Amino acid sequence: MNATPRNDDVMTQAADLLLDSGSSYAEGEYLLRASMLRRALHRANGNICHAAAAVGMHRNHFTNQLVQLNLRELPRQIRRAHKETKRQEQLALFRRPGARERRAAALNNAVA
Repeated sequence: MNATPRNDDVMTQAADLLLDSGSSYAEGEYLLRASMLRRALHRANGNICHAAAAVGMHRNHFTNQLVQLNLRELPRQIRRAHKETKRQEQLALFRRPGARERRAAALNNAVA
């Protein structure tokens, strides 16, 4: 493990927050594991193989961890959201005003 001073500070702050909130060790472990897997999935746009590689796990172990943490549907939800975002971006490209719309807007501005 590479423990940099920054990582130590972040983990110390996280531990302090958990202890101050009255969380047990099991709750803290659950929250850390779940948030780490969740962030890896978001960064990988829901791709389990890429997320598993990012955290240094085999994809089967990563999937088993998702099941244990009740996050099994999360990759599918992330992929759907990502696909919808891409779709909206593509539709926005087609909604740009073309030459005809620009001429009509220019005429409307000139008349007004």
